[in-house]
Amino acid sequence: MSTISHHGLERVNDVLQSHMESTAKVVQVIEMRRRTVSFYGSLGCSPPLNLALGTLHGVATLAKVVDGHLAEVVAVARNAGASWSQIGEALGVSKQAAHAHFRKPPRYLP
Repeated sequence: MSTISHHGLERVNDVLQSHMESTAKVVQVIEMRRRTVSFYGSLGCSPPLNLALGTLHGVATLAKVVDGHLAEVVAVARNAGASWSQIGEALGVSKQAAHAHFRKPPRYLP
């Protein structure tokens, strides 16, 4: 089992912090819209279609962005010396699942 260097951990943390800051406001907006959609449901009625579809689009877009961020952080962790077992453990999946999902270099999002 390999160990991650101190410099490597700092780089992983820097990348993760950058991505967390860049998505925090988007998450807040989507969460507000999700709560609004849920509120309509608690009243026993459907939200306006454009609100429901807009919220669905926002959540799907966020999921793609997060997956891109994960891919980049996994690549940084691998370059820092993390094993697939360590990455799988951090993600809560097997090393095989982590490797299968992240073995290709990340596609950077605009």
